[in-house]
Amino acid sequence: MAISIKQRGKKYTFTFYYKDENGINRQQYEAYSNLDKADERAKMIEFLKWKNDDKTLLQLVNEYNANKAGTKTKHYSKNDNMCKTFSEFIWAWAQRHAHKVRMKPSSYAGLKRNIRNHIEPYFGKMIVSKITPETIEDFFFQLSQKKCRGAKSYKKSEDQIPTLKGSSLMKVFNIIRPAFRDAETWGYTKRNPISSDQAPAYKYAKRKFWKKEQVQHALEKINDPVLHLAVHLAFMCNMRPGEVVGTDAEGIDLANKYFQISQALQRVETEALEELAQDDIIRIFPKKKPDAKTVMILKKPKTEKSERKGFLNMKLCEEIEKRLQQIEQDKRYYGKDYHDYGLLLCFPNGDPIEPRTMDKRFKKWQKSDGVSAEDVIDMQGLRKSATMYKLRLTNYDVQVVGGEGGQTSATTILDHYDEVLEEDRRKLSIQVENDFYGRLKQKRVTEDFDLRRLFKELVEQPDLAKKLYACLPVLQKAT
Repeated sequence: MAISIKQRGKKYTFTFYYKDENGINRQQYEAYSNLDKADERAKMIEFLKWKNDDKTLLQLVNEYNANKAGTKTKHYSKNDNMCKTFSEFIWAWAQRHAHKVRMKPSSYAGLKRNIRNHIEPYFGKMIVSKITPETIEDFFFQLSQKKCRGAKSYKKSEDQIPTLKGSSLMKVFNIIRPAFRDAETWGYTKRNPISSDQAPAYKYAKRKFWKKEQVQHALEKINDPVLHLAVHLAFMCNMRPGEVVGTDAEGIDLANKYFQISQALQRVETEALEELAQDDIIRIFPKKKPDAKTVMILKKPKTEKSERKGFLNMKLCEEIEKRLQQIEQDKRYYGKDYHDYGLLLCFPNGDPIEPRTMDKRFKKWQKSDGVSAEDVIDMQGLRKSATMYKLRLTNYDVQVVGGEGGQTSATTILDHYDEVLEEDRRKLSIQVENDFYGRLKQKRVTEDFDLRRLFKELVEQPDLAKKLYACLPVLQKAT
C-alpha cells in the first residue's frame, strides 16, 4: 500500500506501521522539510515493507528517532543525567512521583500502563536533554492517530478500529507534564519542553444518569436481594461502587439509623501494591489463583472527606436488617467454609463482590427489564442520579449534598454531577413568560384605562369621590 505524504505547515509528513523488537505493530510518524527527501524516504519504506524486511525497517526507524532527538552527547560524562535516555529517567521518576503524591495502587498501575503503552514506545531511546517542544507536538499528533487495542479492536478491520479518545491523550499529558518539570529540576534537561498550551483538546464525557422515577421503577422490579440493596444504598447514600460493596456490616447502627462509610473494595495489580506504601490498605484478600497478577483489597475511601456517616431511612433499615439475618443463615449453612470479612454485601460464602461484578449484575438486570441502550447506566451513574436529585430537593444546598456524597468541593459537584434537565428549562421558560409578559399586559391595561369615564362616574356619585379621596394617603404609602 502506497504511503500518503501530507503537507503540514512547512513540513511534509507521513505515517506507517513497522514491527518492534518484540514483533508488535507500532505506528511511526516522520516529518521532512523537503518534499523530495520525504518522497525518497517513503519509497524506501514501501520497498522494505514489500520485501518484508522488518529488521532493516526497524533499524531505519531507530536511526530516525535517534537523529530527531539529537543523540550527540560528547561534552557529557556517562554518569551525567544530561546524557540519559527517557526510559532511564521515566521509571525512576514514576516510583518517586507515586510516593510523593501518595498515589493509590490503582492509580499507580494506570500510570505505569500509560507509560508502557503510549509514552515509552515513542520517547524511550531519546536523550531527555534533546527532547524539544517540536518533539512533544509530533508525539501528540502521532498519539491522536493511534488505534485502540483490546476490546475496542476485537474482530474489527483496521479502518473500523477507533483512535484514542481525547481523555486518553489528556491522561498522557497529565503524566509527561510533571515528569518533564521534574526532569528539569533533577538536571536531565536544561529546559522543560512542555507547556500548558500544548494540552490536547479534550471534551469531558458526561456520565449518564436516571431520573427519580427510573430509580423508583428499578427498586420495584429488581428481585435479586443483594443487587436491590446495592442499588438502594448507592442512590440513597450517594455512594461510590467500591464503597457500596465494601460496606462494613459491623459499622451499621440501625437504632440510630446511620452507618460509617469508611472503606472501599478495589481490584489492583499485585506489582503496584508491592511498590507502594500500604498505609491506606485495610485488608488484602486471598487470591483465587496463585499466578493471578491482580488482587482484591479493602482500603480507605478515595479522599479524607469520603469518610463520612451515611444516614438511613426506615425502608433501608428494614432491608439491611433482612440482609443481616440472611448473613447469619449463610454462616450457619457454610460453617467453617464461610469467609467472614464483615461485609454487608458479599457472596453466600462471605467472599467479597468486586465492584465490576456488581456493575455487570446491574447492567444485566437493565437489559432483562428492557431498558434502552441510551438509558443504561452503571453503578456510578446512580451516584450522579442521587446527587442531581438531592440538589434540586434541597434547592441547591451544595454543602449538604457534598457532605452526603463525600465530594471534595462545590466545583466538583457542579462540574461533574449536575446537569440542567429539560423540565428545569421548561419551568424557567414559563417563569420568564409570566414575569416578563405579565408586566407588559399590566402596563397595557393601565394605558387603556378610560379616564373620562372615571371622571364622569365621580361627578355622578359624590360619595364615591369622597371615599377615594380618603384612601389617597394609604395608596401613596403603598406605592
